[in-house]
Amino acid sequence: MTVGAAAALLGTGSEAAEDLVDRLYNADVLGSEDDERYYLLGLARERVDDLAAREDPGERDAALARVITYHLRAAAAVDARVSPHAPRHRWGYGRLTEPTCFDVGAEAAALEWFDAAMPNLVAAQQAAFDIGMTELAHPFPVLLAQWLDARRDPKVGPLVCQRAIDAADFCCSFITSAVAMHQLARLHYDRGRHQAARTLIDQAVGLFRSVGDQIGEAEAYADLGALHLADGKPVEALGVLQAAQELAGEDTDCAWLLAVVRRRIGTATAMMGDLDTARREFGIAIAIAAALGDDHQEGLALTELAAAERTAGHAREAVARLEDAITLLTPCGRPYSLAGVHVLMSKAYRDLGESVPAGQHAQSALSIYHAAGTRSDHPALAEALTLAAELGVPILETDGDGRLSC
Repeated sequence: MTVGAAAALLGTGSEAAEDLVDRLYNADVLGSEDDERYYLLGLARERVDDLAAREDPGERDAALARVITYHLRAAAAVDARVSPHAPRHRWGYGRLTEPTCFDVGAEAAALEWFDAAMPNLVAAQQAAFDIGMTELAHPFPVLLAQWLDARRDPKVGPLVCQRAIDAADFCCSFITSAVAMHQLARLHYDRGRHQAARTLIDQAVGLFRSVGDQIGEAEAYADLGALHLADGKPVEALGVLQAAQELAGEDTDCAWLLAVVRRRIGTATAMMGDLDTARREFGIAIAIAAALGDDHQEGLALTELAAAERTAGHAREAVARLEDAITLLTPCGRPYSLAGVHVLMSKAYRDLGESVPAGQHAQSALSIYHAAGTRSDHPALAEALTLAAELGVPILETDGDGRLSC
C-alpha cells in the first residue's frame, strides 16, 4: 500500500498516515522495496488478519470503502494520462477523476504506476463486489482495460478480463462485461487467435448495442476491421470500418476513435491497390492525432502509411515516415508499437540493400522485446526473430519461461 492508501484506510490526512507508516516501518511491522509502497511482514500480517476478524463489520466495511474509493480515484487520474482522449464520461467514473494526493506526469510513468498498482486494483475491485459496493466496482474493469490495452500483458490480461466478465455477470452489468470481452478479444488477437477474438468481439458488439452504447459498438467494429486486415480481407475490413465511422459520427469525444478508423481504412484501401486514397486517409488520421496531441496514434498512423509505401515499392519514403514514427513513439512507453516500427524499418532498409541499418533496427526490436519480457512464442517476436536470423543478427537465447534473456 502507499501512504495515500493508508490515509484512506485510517480516515486521516496524509501527514498523519505518513508518520504512522514510518513508525511501523521502523518497528519492522512493514517492509518496503522502494520507499513508496509498503507491505505487511509475515507475523504482522497474521496478527492483522486476526484483529480484522474481530472488528465491527460496519467500521471495517467503511474503511474498505475509503480504500476502494482512493484506488478508483487514483487509477482514474492516472488513466487520464494513459488515454487522455477516451470519452470516459460514458463509463460513469468521470466524477471520480478529482485531484488525488499524487500526480503522474508522462504516459510512460503512468503505465509504470499501473504495473505496480495492478494487484491492488484487482483486489479493490473484488473487495467492492464483496461488500456490495457495485457502483464503485463497475469502473475498475474499464480502468484495468486501459492498462491492458497499453501493455498487452499475455499472462495477466486474460485473468483480469475473465474476472471482470464474471463480476459483471454477477451484477448484471452488460457494459462492464462488453468492455472486458472486447479487451480479452484484443489479447487473443495479439496471440494470433483470430477466431476466438472474432467470437468475443461479436458478443461485445451485441452487448454494446443492447445498452445503446454507439461508441463501444464503433470501437468493437474498428477492431473487427483490424482482424479482417490481419486475415488479408480488405473488402470486409472496409465494410465494418465504414460502419464504425458512421457510428462514431462527428462527436468531438470520438476524435481519437476516428483517427483509429481512418488509419485502418487507409490500410484497407492500400491493400486494395488504391494508394492515393490510402495516403489521403492516413493524412486525415495523422492530422486528427496531431490535433489531439496523441503521439501514440500519430506514430501508429505514420507506421501504417510507411507499410503501405513499402508495399508499393517506395522503401525510401517508408524510411522517412518511420523515422518520424520512432521519434513520436519512443517516449510513449508502448514497447510493442515501438518494436513493430523497428521491424518495419529493418525490412525497408533491407529492400534498399542497406544491410547495416537493417541489422541495427532488427537488433533494436529484439532489445525492446527483451526489456518487455516477451515470450519467444509471441507472434510479433517470432517475426522479429526470423528477420534477425535472415540478416545475421545475433539472437538472444530464451530462459526456462520462454522469455528472451541476454
